[in-house]
Amino acid sequence: MLTVHPLPAFDDNYIWLVEQQGQAVVVDPGQAPQVSGFLADHGLTLAAALVTHRHSDHTGGV
Repeated sequence: MLTVHPLPAFDDNYIWLVEQQGQAVVVDPGQAPQVSGFLADHGLTLAAALVTHRHSDHTGGV
């Protein structure tokens, strides 16, 4: 089953993390600490990152 997690970023954004069977994909990872912390806390491996456009609030954590 896919599980989707919204990770708060900045004051008004979210990083979307989708997980399945120990693997994760992040969408618009604007801040790395939120992603790396969540991955570590939940024992997940990052499989891919999807960036929808080049603004820093969507790419800063790549």
